[in-house]
Amino acid sequence: MSELAGTRLGQYQIVEKIGSGGMATVYKAHQPSLDRFVAIKVLHRGHDPQFAGRFKREAYAIARLQHPNILPIYDYGEEDGRLFLVMQYVEDGLTLDRSLPRPAPPGETLRIAAHVLAALDYAHTSGVVHRDIKPGNILLHTPRWPLLADFGIAKLLGDNDGLTVPGMIVGTVDYMAPEQAMGQPIDGRTDLYALGVVLYQLLTGRVPFQADTPVAVLAKHTYEPPPPPRSLNPEIPPALEDVLLRAMAKSPADRFQSAQEMAEELERVGRQITQPRSITQFNTLYQSAARALREERWDVAAELLTQFLALEPGHVEAQAMLATAHAALERRRTQPHLNGAPPVSAGDGAPAAVPPARA
Repeated sequence: MSELAGTRLGQYQIVEKIGSGGMATVYKAHQPSLDRFVAIKVLHRGHDPQFAGRFKREAYAIARLQHPNILPIYDYGEEDGRLFLVMQYVEDGLTLDRSLPRPAPPGETLRIAAHVLAALDYAHTSGVVHRDIKPGNILLHTPRWPLLADFGIAKLLGDNDGLTVPGMIVGTVDYMAPEQAMGQPIDGRTDLYALGVVLYQLLTGRVPFQADTPVAVLAKHTYEPPPPPRSLNPEIPPALEDVLLRAMAKSPADRFQSAQEMAEELERVGRQITQPRSITQFNTLYQSAARALREERWDVAAELLTQFLALEPGHVEAQAMLATAHAALERRRTQPHLNGAPPVSAGDGAPAAVPPARA
């Protein structure tokens, strides 16, 4: 496709090219009527009547998707044989593949997954399957707010008008479900498989299937089990590994049956992951503070107890221990000749024995 910068497409003044792929080229453009910048995706196959017919049907469907985690489609049209979508322009927007570290922390991965699953649940309920879930199509509008982009190749559920060529494969091989790789019918569970691959990549640092050719990658998606995520990153909690493997089951019947079901399971796993970690953190701080108190390291005890009470402000025993540490530090400051005196007794305000933490 020729460079369109400096020209007009409908009411939009093309400013510059900002990206290109196999299906389309994306431009930054200005919309004078609303004095705003937009992103325009110009498809490469506008001259194909069959493709144009499918595009118009799908563009109408995706333009109606209004969800906080879906990149808005403002407009769509055709001019001089060019089919285009007009979308929200996100200044300096990063995609997921260029933002999170590899491997990513489980908590951050779960937060991203929750937003994407909310978008997919809404889209699937509206009759739209994305068909190309991958990190490059998850745009971080802000560091904590992902937007699912590029529904431009989505297939309408129940689209039986013959506009989609039977057996046509559309998507990205690294994230493609077996039924999609074989050109079989797809549904929302196909998107859940792809999201499972995305989460696998975030948590392990690599996609599950690698090979020298795209066809070989598709064959692995279809016939080979993925390497267990914990074999690549032992820090992944077992319950989270179970979710990834279920999402990437070969048969759609063995996967989560809806985005909502997968979201609920990840929420449950998230509670499992964070609760034991909180208890461990509380107990470690408490026991370290108690040891410092017994060893008369009053400044260390005071610092650790202050951290502990920031997490558990109502802990009565920790409050008493902190008061003891502060009292000892004050005596050290005002009566330095007592620095070598015996430890403070329980009668001086310290607990006779350090009780266990109550997290």
